[in-house]
Amino acid sequence: MTSCVSDYGESGILSLIKKTVGIDSNLLLGIGDDAAAVNATFQHPMVMASDAMVEDTHFQRDWSAGECTGRKLVAVNCSDMAAMGARPHYAMLTVGFPASLEWNWVEGFFRGLAQCSQALGVSLVGGDTVRTTGPIFLNLAVVGECVSHKPLCRSGALPGDRIYVTGPLGLAAYGLHTALHQRASMSNRPLSVAALQLGKARLDEGIALATWGQCHAAMDLSDGLAQDLSRIAESSDVHLRINIESIPLGEEAVSVDRLMARKLAIHGGEDYELLFTANQPPPFPCHCIGKVLPGPPAVSWETDSEILDTPPGGVESFSHYSDGSN
Repeated sequence: MTSCVSDYGESGILSLIKKTVGIDSNLLLGIGDDAAAVNATFQHPMVMASDAMVEDTHFQRDWSAGECTGRKLVAVNCSDMAAMGARPHYAMLTVGFPASLEWNWVEGFFRGLAQCSQALGVSLVGGDTVRTTGPIFLNLAVVGECVSHKPLCRSGALPGDRIYVTGPLGLAAYGLHTALHQRASMSNRPLSVAALQLGKARLDEGIALATWGQCHAAMDLSDGLAQDLSRIAESSDVHLRINIESIPLGEEAVSVDRLMARKLAIHGGEDYELLFTANQPPPFPCHCIGKVLPGPPAVSWETDSEILDTPPGGVESFSHYSDGSN
């Protein structure tokens, strides 16, 4: 008979966390006390971020194993740190598990969380566990430190800047499409499915941008290129002109349908690449996709023959809340 959460309870979950997750040397009081206490002194601004993941909204157990889900929860939170030019240090975890949840899924979740935390330099120092009568609920709050005297932000883009992204777009969206509609093809789409299941954090690139000092605006792409471009345009009060042909696409989707690949790159979510502006090429390989112009805040889309006010495929961004058909 398969063991489940109700067989172990909160004490079992806490024991599993202590056994699986390492202890930071600066931790004075951690898991098991009412609150965590850390002996930490930051030389640069402290940065805090929090992201939640809910079963059947952000992941499904039939295509996201516990280990993948644990790794992704850490990665997407650290992606926010990367966008601010910060190193993550400490994390607080809140989990809501149904009593009937299989214990091996929980073990895998904490194993994946510990692996990704260690790889990204994050120490889990506390949190909370609750029982839920609904889907799995996961939340991680991360504390980090800027590597320079101020964080990267969305509001500094200047006319004359170029617009860059750190990698191909639309991978996770194509992974979701595969998981929902072409389950048998998941093994043939390793990059896209991995992007969906694991997320990413461009910490090295974010730290390089902050250290470089020539990046004027930055954010991570979580809600799709079209939506997130408009956020930089509004925050910086500038016009962004995107060259559609310059947008890097996922090769797995391109091999099936280039127009679909472009639509997913523009409207798809959960890319977790960095989107940023600078007036000179950055100190690492990336993709220039457009330029910053003076004018009222807006985004326009340039093709070989015309300039569009709305991106190809309409104005609605691909949504992980949908059935994947848009």
